[in-house]
Amino acid sequence: MNTIAISSGNAQTQGIAAQLALPLKVLVTDPTGTPVSGVTVNFAITSYPSGAGGYSLSAASAITGADGTAQVFLTLGDQAGSYTVTATAAGLTGSPLTFTEAGGAIVGLGAVKNYLKVDQSDVSKDAILVPWIGLVSEVIESWLNQPVTPRPVEDILDGEGSTKLYLNRGRIVSILPDPVTGSQLDSLEVRASALGAWAQVVENVGLFYLNPISNWCIELLDYRIFPIGWKNIRVYYLCGFSPIPGEIVKMAMEMVKVMWDESNQGTRPRLGMKSSSMSGAGATGTDSYEDFEQTRWKDVIKSYKRLT
Repeated sequence: MNTIAISSGNAQTQGIAAQLALPLKVLVTDPTGTPVSGVTVNFAITSYPSGAGGYSLSAASAITGADGTAQVFLTLGDQAGSYTVTATAAGLTGSPLTFTEAGGAIVGLGAVKNYLKVDQSDVSKDAILVPWIGLVSEVIESWLNQPVTPRPVEDILDGEGSTKLYLNRGRIVSILPDPVTGSQLDSLEVRASALGAWAQVVENVGLFYLNPISNWCIELLDYRIFPIGWKNIRVYYLCGFSPIPGEIVKMAMEMVKVMWDESNQGTRPRLGMKSSSMSGAGATGTDSYEDFEQTRWKDVIKSYKRLT
């Protein structure tokens, strides 16, 4: 019987809303190990972070070529966390296969392996570490109440007749071009009424600047103001940290190590399980998920948490 196996592309980490660097590639061989062409392989995204959108595969299926391989590209969605993709080929040994990837990772797989003192050439733990990295990134963003890895967002706000506008989604990295027109001049828009069409509010992107104190605020120069109105201002911007603060990176590394240590002790890692202990079955006086947030990394979270 012919066999299907993962060739490459498993256990990758990548930023939010980005295509993975490597394709998800499978190899089909006959019992002698010779590549088999003409086999249809179906690909499907089978899990993704809660609330994620924008994730996609370049194709739902692919046919193996003369080298026996078939591949698709995965574009990650707009939320941090773990993504899985299955590759299925009817009647083949090894089917279905599962690819596990981490989106919006605060730390990369290579850096985590260095921190844990795992040899980079040892890929046997990659399928375990990658979803942990995705989970840790997702949990940290929930704790901080804002994106960490930069991603494009849209904010619709009330104009208050001021030169300043405080954005709601998180720290501003940069103002982005309008996703429909591609024009940066349309990235900040205003409409005259709740039902009116959006119209450009300024003529020159140079009229924007980011508040150097808070990074939550944009301001119009030359005495221009954001007109008063209900939900009348729309802004597209890159939201997150650039670069990601070292304290947050260290926190992510330590969180993965907690899971790693628990796993090596024969205890199921329970980060993210709100009702479970973080210190092992049978322990007393242990910290819950919420308590752990408020003890071990309390000061880091307090420094970077979005309060509104």
